[in-house]
Amino acid sequence: MPTRTWRRDARILLLTTLPFALVVGGLMLAAQSPWVGGWEPLTLVIYAVGVAALWAAMVVCYLVWIVIREGWQASSLPAAVLLVLIAAGAGAWGFSAWAEERACQRAFAFYGDLPALTADARRTAIREAGRMVTRSSICGVQGLTDTLLPHTASATGEHGLSDEERWGLLAELLDAGLPPEQHLLFMFGAYRPDPEAVRLLLARRAWLNARNPDDWPVIPDGTLRDVLDRAGSCNGPPPDSEEERHRAVARVILESGGVEAATLPVPTRERLACLGLTAE
Repeated sequence: MPTRTWRRDARILLLTTLPFALVVGGLMLAAQSPWVGGWEPLTLVIYAVGVAALWAAMVVCYLVWIVIREGWQASSLPAAVLLVLIAAGAGAWGFSAWAEERACQRAFAFYGDLPALTADARRTAIREAGRMVTRSSICGVQGLTDTLLPHTASATGEHGLSDEERWGLLAELLDAGLPPEQHLLFMFGAYRPDPEAVRLLLARRAWLNARNPDDWPVIPDGTLRDVLDRAGSCNGPPPDSEEERHRAVARVILESGGVEAATLPVPTRERLACLGLTAE
C-alpha cells in the first residue's frame, strides 16, 4: 500500500512537472532565437527562471503535504528524504553565495586599498593576493577600474594616483597574472580612453596569444568599433579632448595590436580613413 501511494504521488509530480518543463524550454529556445534582440533574450530568461522557481515551490509544497498526510511512516519516507536533500542543497547554495559575496567584497577592498600603500607594500600585496588578481570578479573589476581609470576632473585619478603611477600599477598587476580581458579593454579604450593603458593590455594579450591563440585574440571582436564610435564625426566640429583620446586609442590598437587595415570590414576602413587615422 505505501509503495502504491508513493507511485501515485510520483506520477502526479511528473504530470505536473511536464507543463512547467515545456514552458521553460520554450522560453529558453525563444531567448536564443535570431528574431529577438536587445533586452528581449534577458527578459525571456528571467521569465524562465520565474517559472522554474514556481515549479520548485509547488514541488516543495506537495512534498510537505505528503509528509503531513502520511505522518512519520514508510509511505512518507521518500518525500521526507527529498525534502532533506532540497534543504541541504538550498543551504549549500546559500553558503556558496555568501562566500562568493564575501570574496567579492574583499577583492573590491583590495584594489581600493592599493593606492594608499607604499611601492614595496603594494608589490607585496599584489604578489600575495593570488586569485583576487588572477581571477576576475564583478567586484574586483569594479574596484580595479575605480582605482585605475583616468578621471577627467583632475590630472590625477580619484585616489590621487598620477598617470605614471596608474600605468605602473596596471603593469604590476598584469605581470602578476591579471587577465587582460575584453571588458578591461572596453573600460580603458572606449569608456574612459587611456592609450597607454590600452597599450599595456594589448601587449599582455599578445603575450598570451602567442601561447594560446584560440582563447586570447590580440584584438577582440568589436573593440576597435567601440572606440571609433566615440571618436567624433568626420566632417563636424574639431574633436574635443575626449574624442582625441579615443582617436589615440584607435592608433594604439592599429599599431600595437598588429591590425592591418586591409583586413578590416569596409565600414571600419572608411571610418578610419575619414578620421585621418589611416589611408583608405
